[in-house]
Amino acid sequence: MTETYHNQELIYEVKTTGFSYELLREEVIQSLLGKDTDEILYWTGKNLARKYNLENFDSIITFFQHSGFGKLAIIKDKKDHLDLKLTSPLIEQRFNDNRNISYYLEAGFLAQSIELQKKCITETTIDLNKREKSVRLTVKWDYKDVI
Repeated sequence: MTETYHNQELIYEVKTTGFSYELLREEVIQSLLGKDTDEILYWTGKNLARKYNLENFDSIITFFQHSGFGKLAIIKDKKDHLDLKLTSPLIEQRFNDNRNISYYLEAGFLAQSIELQKKCITETTIDLNKREKSVRLTVKWDYKDVI
């Protein structure tokens, strides 16, 4: 992971509350972006991935954990797509509270990260699994559509 902060250790040591994270995610971002939230978050996620330019999938998993996105696990790894499961206590609580949270930031980040690694056009779709209280992210790419 490209380190962009001068004191990376300090940033990892500072702890914040789930409330502050959710406040930014639900209230501030929604208020700023309005009806365009999902689309803007997807492209913001892609921009973040370009900035961090992670070299392998393990780095993506680590990034997701450090950023507070959640725990990312592979469900299926096929030649043209990945099915992933995203979980965390905050995600579970969002389902418990029936809150409609956008996961397009994570989807955009995944799409761009995998695109940079595979060198072909990639996109991510989102499916909320209310029964499992998790987010399924499907990352698809086309080796014929190289970048």
